[in-house]
Amino acid sequence: MDASFQVADWLTLGGSYAYTDARYTDPVGSAVGQTFVFGPHADAPEHQGSLFAQTNSDLGSLGQLNVRAQVYSQSEFFYSNNNDTTLPGTEIEGYTLAKLRVDLDQACGTELMLVLFVNNPNDEEYYTGGLPLGQVSGSNAAIPAAPRMWGLELRYNF
Repeated sequence: MDASFQVADWLTLGGSYAYTDARYTDPVGSAVGQTFVFGPHADAPEHQGSLFAQTNSDLGSLGQLNVRAQVYSQSEFFYSNNNDTTLPGTEIEGYTLAKLRVDLDQACGTELMLVLFVNNPNDEEYYTGGLPLGQVSGSNAAIPAAPRMWGLELRYNF
């Protein structure tokens, strides 16, 4: 579910939430003469959600100033369908991230938009997935996510 509310001419608040109860209805399978029991379901965090606040200010001939702050969070998940049996150790902890964005639209009465943003401003260390190679190499590998990233965007509408 998601919702947003314009609580004032200059302020919008909103958020989203997702609940996933991913599970196998028949978790037993076989391949090359071996029986596998699947579970838990990979890449399916049970809880995910975000909250945001956005302000909008008309600066007259300077343009439209928009400021947005957002927080995203998700619960732990597994990157292997066989964590409970043949590939243990594939759980990734949940994490919470922030994003900040400031943009000036129609800058100085033109079609130019200037944007300054920072993703993951607190430089949270987290993982986004993994390679479940435990059965082949004896170890699994989690994939680290992007660190703090900031940037400047310029856009011109023709």
